[in-house]
Amino acid sequence: MITVLPLAPEHLAAAKELAWQEYQEACQAVPALPAQQPIPDLARYFEGERGGVVLLENNTVQGYICWEEPMKQQFGTSPGVWSPLHAHGAAVGNRPYLYERLFQGMAAHLVPQGVHSFAISLYCHDPAVVSSFFHNGFGNRCIDAMRETTPLVVPAIAGVSYRLAELSDVPAIVELTNKLMDHLNDTPIFMADYRRATWEEIHRTIEDHYYQYTLALHNDQVIAYFRMFNRSGETFISGAPGISNIWGAFTELAYRGSGVTTGLLGWTLAWLREGGYTHCGVDYESLNPQARHFWQRYFTPYTHTMVRRIDERIVRRFS
Repeated sequence: MITVLPLAPEHLAAAKELAWQEYQEACQAVPALPAQQPIPDLARYFEGERGGVVLLENNTVQGYICWEEPMKQQFGTSPGVWSPLHAHGAAVGNRPYLYERLFQGMAAHLVPQGVHSFAISLYCHDPAVVSSFFHNGFGNRCIDAMRETTPLVVPAIAGVSYRLAELSDVPAIVELTNKLMDHLNDTPIFMADYRRATWEEIHRTIEDHYYQYTLALHNDQVIAYFRMFNRSGETFISGAPGISNIWGAFTELAYRGSGVTTGLLGWTLAWLREGGYTHCGVDYESLNPQARHFWQRYFTPYTHTMVRRIDERIVRRFS
């Protein structure tokens, strides 16, 4: 007999084992992933407005989904929740069906409370699970990818050089960052939740070493940047020791297709190796064609973040 119930403390050990099993399968499918990053503590999903459901078959844990506290506006004007990569798992054998039942239980709990937007980060290595969410109304929005910092051989480009950003580069970085915002706001991406970058903000992050920027220059003019973050990324895996993450990138339109961005990546990987980093991660919007086509040439995707928005008019049923 299968039942879907609220997650309880006695389910956590088995749930964590399911998460570890899926993670190890992902490491087999994507050798660039570090294989020993621990699964984060699931007990946090009993705190605040977080939550979770568990699927039991004959009183044995076969799957679970947890979610973060609802956001007031997630991918639109509706409240929504996100289930991170480590916050769900299902047993081998019939994962697509188990995930369908788990989402049904999750949605039955949250939709009557006014939550109409759902996001879940899934491993790429199990296409049947991804397909299950697709058939249940989800579409891809974001991808996490990884590679080792092994050398990337790129040809030299006349007049182009690469280096780390300095405080004197702040105005150029602000200008490129706001061009990136314009790009994300435009067709076909239409991401509406980005604010403009300011001199004060960029200056502070460089001065405090919160971010580091690697730059491409043509005749001393900044034409591209990568924003590097050495603490964590969007998944528990990207926070492993020895990983640095690209948290933003932009190349001037006139220089796209010239090899400049590939050259900047090659230089950045060499800089990371010198700093002791063994891996480089990146996350990007799957609905950004330029980003998707570039990053997937050099990185191996390991997640799809799938999104579904419920028709808000369903609230009439619960009023």
